Amino acid sequence: MAATEFAAAVGQASETDKATLAQFIVEALAQRPQGDEAATKRLVVAAMDRFADEEGKV
Repeated sequence: MAATEFAAAVGQASETDKATLAQFIVEALAQRPQGDEAATKRLVVAAMDRFADEEGKV
């Protein structure tokens, strides 16, 4: 999915779905090693995957 498609999907998502996704990302960021951008990106991607799995969107 292109960035514009992702942005459109987020724009159309309910506030509850956005809050749930944000919570997954916040929890992932709490685990990140300081100064390791690649690890942080992997954690955020994993958080989005967990969100999609739990929401049944995969």
